[in-house]
Amino acid sequence: MTLDELIADIESRGLGWDVGQSSPMFYEARIWDWPYVIGRHDHDFQEPITPLLMLEKAFAQVDLTTYQKKK
Repeated sequence: MTLDELIADIESRGLGWDVGQSSPMFYEARIWDWPYVIGRHDHDFQEPITPLLMLEKAFAQVDLTTYQKKK
């Protein structure tokens, strides 16, 4: 799956997302159903990681039976 495909899947479920620097030493990927964060992955700068992998790890925490794709 590409980053664009994953983002499209997340957004098709009515969810928000972001990937960015959460502190001077950490990156963070979040998926939310406003105002609640329902998936999160923190990663330190010590090991390289792609935004796709971070978002995949956050998305793996989302209960897909609750957040089904909208038509």
